[in-house]
Amino acid sequence: MCEIYPEYLIFFFPSYLFIMASVIRYFALKNIVSSPKLIDQTRWLDDDDENYSPIKLKSNFFKKSPSLLLKISLSQIICFLYIIEFLIGFFLWEELFEIPCQKVFSLIYLVGGFSWFISASLLRKEYENELPQAFYTHRIFWMLSFLVRIFAFLLTKVKKIIIFCLYIFN
Repeated sequence: MCEIYPEYLIFFFPSYLFIMASVIRYFALKNIVSSPKLIDQTRWLDDDDENYSPIKLKSNFFKKSPSLLLKISLSQIICFLYIIEFLIGFFLWEELFEIPCQKVFSLIYLVGGFSWFISASLLRKEYENELPQAFYTHRIFWMLSFLVRIFAFLLTKVKKIIIFCLYIFN
């Protein structure tokens, strides 16, 4: 029987919260973009407009906002690291360390990777629509993820110290 580790539920709480908040934000963006007020302000491709070039707009996408490039790049890197962590846990960890049910628990890393992928996609979508980042999505997700990872790191170190002390005094 598999033992349920609370770390898998607690440490991925920001990801669960962000996935729910990003669905709300996505539909809010969809409603804002489809409103007539914003459509009038949006620049569409006209045959008369010689300065409009999709290639030029694509190259200027990241030049306008270096912080956006950094945020999207970091989100994609973290997404990639979660996928690597999933692959290691699913294919190697159980055989190397004989931890039961590790394949099942490694699936949770896909949730973390998915939430960071959604973060990068939502950042792009908000920038394309010239809208600010919503506080209830990115900023809370980044701060909660940071705090939870610091807590996880400290908890791991405290566990190792306690195990070491028990080993020495017994």
